[in-house]
Amino acid sequence: MAISSTNSTGFLPPDYVASAVWALATDQSVALQVTDLYKTSAHTVHIPVINATSQANWIGELQPITESTPTWDELQITPLKLAALTRVSREVALDSSMSAVNAVMNGMAVDLGRKLDAALFANPAPVGAPAGLPSAVSTVVDSNGFANLDPFLQAQSEAAELGATLSAFITDPATALKVRSLKVGTTGSNQYLIDISAQGVTVAGVPLYVSPSVEAGTAWGIDRSRVITVASELAELDISEDSAFNLNALDIRGILRAAFAITSEASVVKIVEVV
Repeated sequence: MAISSTNSTGFLPPDYVASAVWALATDQSVALQVTDLYKTSAHTVHIPVINATSQANWIGELQPITESTPTWDELQITPLKLAALTRVSREVALDSSMSAVNAVMNGMAVDLGRKLDAALFANPAPVGAPAGLPSAVSTVVDSNGFANLDPFLQAQSEAAELGATLSAFITDPATALKVRSLKVGTTGSNQYLIDISAQGVTVAGVPLYVSPSVEAGTAWGIDRSRVITVASELAELDISEDSAFNLNALDIRGILRAAFAITSEASVVKIVEVV
């Protein structure tokens, strides 16, 4: 996808650029694929978190209905800035008919997406990044070395107790390989325990995603409706011919703003070896 232009203005409309940036970032970001994306033009978003719902009761005809009051808290989420800046020789840019600039801008959008993964999954979190899954008071399930699929089934059960349905498991590459390699029986079988197809890998019916940002030996189970990526509507990819005028170069800057809202921390399940 090309996200710069060689027309008379030199650039495409901001809303088109923003859409292109988010599309490229989503292609590379597991975080954006497994969470509910909420785009906003507001500086801060207020998200209600219901702690207790109103209660229904069986009532006889012409009998008064018992009143109950739900209780809730509120999350205030402010998307934080994730930015990149790089410099390209003007000669290279012009000699390549701007294809070099497009390559740089595309690569920048991809890296922005990967940095979102680090923010959501990495432990410890990157400096200045929004709080992610490791900061949540999650439910912990013993992995037992990922010797079988039992931890994933238990994770689904733990989430279901809280009314959540796990929509994704996310783990690191080494753990993913171990899980994908599990076979039926103890010896001699070539039949895999999990489903592997062109559409991806599923564990106990739940899609399995892989991110190098996940801590080694860890898997996360989440319900996407309860883990939200709050993002600014306008992502930016800009070119400046003035900032490096004395170097006869172009500066390319990419910016997006995002943070995470976890509306039910207990329904986030962490599968890890319990010592």
